[in-house]
Amino acid sequence: MKKTVLLVEDDDDLRRSTQEIIELDGTYTVIALPNGKEALDYLATAETPPDITILDEMMYIRGSEVALTLSRLGMNAILISGCAEDAVRSLQEKGLKYPVLKKPFDDYKLLKMIDSLTATDLEQDKEKKKSVRSVA
Repeated sequence: MKKTVLLVEDDDDLRRSTQEIIELDGTYTVIALPNGKEALDYLATAETPPDITILDEMMYIRGSEVALTLSRLGMNAILISGCAEDAVRSLQEKGLKYPVLKKPFDDYKLLKMIDSLTATDLEQDKEKKKSVRSVA
């Protein structure tokens, strides 16, 4: 089953190219949105939450603001920003510890970060299934 990535980026070209890169090997389905408001609306109505969210820091609703909601929901995220230092500072001010990737970023590095963060969830899911089986 494919994992879902919510990609929130206001630059149309970067959003499209990043979506293509993430979907290339068939492991992920990407839901691409242009701003934080649409991301929050999506999260409020989604039947199944994304496995990970990638957020641009500098947009109408800052990525770190959306990350607050993700943190409350226990969801994984990666922030991307042309000014990584400001993004890190913004996360720290909010008490959040999500990874930040500086733009322009290396495609391979982004994919490794996504794989790493979603693999943790996959292992936790396996452990939950094992414990459910052991109870049954």
